[in-house]
Amino acid sequence: MIEMLGLVSQYSNLSPIGIDWWIILGGWVPGFLGLALAFVIWARSRRDADE
Repeated sequence: MIEMLGLVSQYSNLSPIGIDWWIILGGWVPGFLGLALAFVIWARSRRDADE
C-alpha cells in the first residue's frame, strides 16, 4: 500500500501534503461549474427564442 502511494506521488508529481490537489481542484472545479452554468443559461435562452 505504501509502495503504491509512493508510485502515485512519484508519477503524478504532486506533493504528498495535498496542497497541489487543492490548487488543481480550486481552479478546475469552479471553472467546470461555470462552464456548465453558462451552457444551461445559453440552452435556456435558445429554447425561449425558439418559442
